[in-house]
Amino acid sequence: MLIVPNLQLGGQERVAVNTAEILSKTFDVTLVTFDNSEAAYKWNGNMIDIKVPAKPHKISKIINVLKRVSKVKKIKKELGVDYSISFGESANIVNSMSKYKDKVIASIHGYANLFSRPIDKYIYGHSDKVICCSKEIKAKYDNLFTKFNNSITLYNPYDICEIRNLGLEPVNDIKFTDINIISHGRLEKVKNYSRLIKAFSLVKEKIYNAELIIIGEGSERNRLEELVRKLNIEASVYLIGFRKNPFAYIAKSDLYVLSSLNEGFPNALVEGMALLPVIAVDCKSGPREILNEEVGGEKCKGMEEASYGILVSQTDETEFSYEINEADRILARAIIDVLNNREKLELSKRLAAKRAEEFSFDNYEIALIRMLEEI
Repeated sequence: MLIVPNLQLGGQERVAVNTAEILSKTFDVTLVTFDNSEAAYKWNGNMIDIKVPAKPHKISKIINVLKRVSKVKKIKKELGVDYSISFGESANIVNSMSKYKDKVIASIHGYANLFSRPIDKYIYGHSDKVICCSKEIKAKYDNLFTKFNNSITLYNPYDICEIRNLGLEPVNDIKFTDINIISHGRLEKVKNYSRLIKAFSLVKEKIYNAELIIIGEGSERNRLEELVRKLNIEASVYLIGFRKNPFAYIAKSDLYVLSSLNEGFPNALVEGMALLPVIAVDCKSGPREILNEEVGGEKCKGMEEASYGILVSQTDETEFSYEINEADRILARAIIDVLNNREKLELSKRLAAKRAEEFSFDNYEIALIRMLEEI
């Protein structure tokens, strides 16, 4: 059984669907969701929606958890589930509390979402294994929960061949120019697209024909649109919303940029690397591990040429601001430096593509099945 709150647009949701696809070759897989009414991802295998959507208030949330636990435990009994893998905090709670005769595997997909509260101690203490999607997350987990000794690192899986095939599809709603910078993710505070937009406004002063495309939707849209207007770059910035196939847009661009305040193991960065050279903020966690094979984050001071791309320093400014600061200037300089050197751009593209292939479905499948066999 794989348990995920929903299949809306997001990293852990995509990992859940990919895991279902991979394990279905070897196991009888059932994918369980709490509310699948607005699914962005599809899976054609056995799927059960228990129809207990999220609630806003504390008492309602507690009642919700109990309803979910009751329904999931019943399914575990009826299906005779051997292994239950959950994706995300709310799914981990239900998975651990509904433990029957199954082996419970929790997973952590965000560095900033890892705490040592009583509920976390319960979840991970009642899990047979805890999957951490980066070495940096595992290091933090092991430091917080020294007695459990049940964590492993397992990088997220990517179908690199499929990504590249999808990249070949035509795009008719945007006219690409000679220089296109692109990013892909939810329009939320954590992605810090305000920094990317401000940096891009500085790039435009040096590279007049550059354009910025951001794929995704979210609560920050209005503020980001207002920022674009204030910087007078409306003609060169496209907030195009959700796209079923973002790779068609990424493949036709020149440079992928990740500007996040924090990540777990950024799926969008690896997917971008399959098609383009990349620049990423050295946030916790993932970018340094992906681009330089090093544990850690927030080490970069200024700009750093990593093994498979460019890292730039994290910003001290975590709140939305219309003012351009030094962190924005650093990101702008990195973008200009890469785009003005076509030889470096092409080399970076080849290195990024090679690195992306290491996060394949095959490698994930081997590691995941080995873990299940060892529990």
